[in-house]
Amino acid sequence: MRSLSFPGTVVASDAMPLTWTTPLADPLAWPLPPTAITHPRTAGTFGRALRLLTRDGADFGLGELMSLAQALAKCSLEPARLLEDRVPAMRRKGRLQAGLDADVVVFNPATVADQASYRHSTRPSAGIRHVLVNGTFVVRDGGIVRDALPGRPVRAEPR
Repeated sequence: MRSLSFPGTVVASDAMPLTWTTPLADPLAWPLPPTAITHPRTAGTFGRALRLLTRDGADFGLGELMSLAQALAKCSLEPARLLEDRVPAMRRKGRLQAGLDADVVVFNPATVADQASYRHSTRPSAGIRHVLVNGTFVVRDGGIVRDALPGRPVRAEPR
């Protein structure tokens, strides 16, 4: 936990792929059926980071908690800056600014939290009301917008 408070530390997830315990009938099913399994950090990394860095981290040895702005920067702006020299598309991420990608998460800072566990590995984080990708709702009023697929690949440039 203390490592998260170091300057320059960023929050990221390696987001493990889903595996299925039975044949998949609908790849866009939501909520994901109990037969979908992954690592809990796939669904919970950022909810957990915001919860621990701003509210509950003192219980885990974090010491002084961060402001919401500091925690959000560790989850958005700082990872984008870290990658932007190798992945130019990241120059358009992590910032709310005219002309940049409109990827926005609307959440309640008092209730945002991870809910995924090893038993329920795909459970989405609590407290997230809306998610916009490229200015299009993919989560609206807490529910997935099933026909919204606005994302674009983000790739590194070859060296």
